[in-house]
Amino acid sequence: MKLGTRVWGVITVVVVVGLVAGGWFLGAAPLLDAKTSSDQARAAILVQNDLLAAQNTALEAKRAELDDLEKRASELETAIPSEVGGADFIRDLNDLAVATGVSISSIGISDGTRYLPPVEGSDVEGAPTPLTDPLITEENFVLVPVTVTATGGWNELLAFVHAVQTGQRLVLVTGLTSSADAGTYQFQISGTMYALQRPGGPAVDTEADADGTSTDGAAAS
Repeated sequence: MKLGTRVWGVITVVVVVGLVAGGWFLGAAPLLDAKTSSDQARAAILVQNDLLAAQNTALEAKRAELDDLEKRASELETAIPSEVGGADFIRDLNDLAVATGVSISSIGISDGTRYLPPVEGSDVEGAPTPLTDPLITEENFVLVPVTVTATGGWNELLAFVHAVQTGQRLVLVTGLTSSADAGTYQFQISGTMYALQRPGGPAVDTEADADGTSTDGAAAS
């Protein structure tokens, strides 16, 4: 049976469409899919680059603060060292005594005690809520009781007490008694200094004699 011209035309169109469709699925479509994937990967890389640039900017800002942070870390290491440091404390007290014009007759450094965080519900009514920090625990923080007896003029002794409280080593004065004899005054000062174990460092030895310090006697010269 002979096919008419119209039928052949339809067949030709179908064949051409089939060839075009086959070329699309076999050639163009995979290339377009690859381009889409490439564009998506490029967009992800650009986002990652932006994040890295922001992180670099933040690191540069922190780097600019490094000197100040190291200085502050050194100050804190002196204020709350990783050991009792009784000998250094005695030398500091003698320097303060000379600077303020008083005489130290005795210094006592007792064994340290482990810090105990406040127990919930044990606060005194009306008192401010004690500050706590989960990084400060009984395992790494030690309180060291100290006593100092000094003689001199009233104003000089007041200056000495102030210097003790504001010196390089952090000391909390918790008690003070005074007496007088012929115009000379004597202050008996009691307080607490502190030691903090650094991460990865050795535990703080709570014994006052651990560094060779005399725990009750005249100030060292």
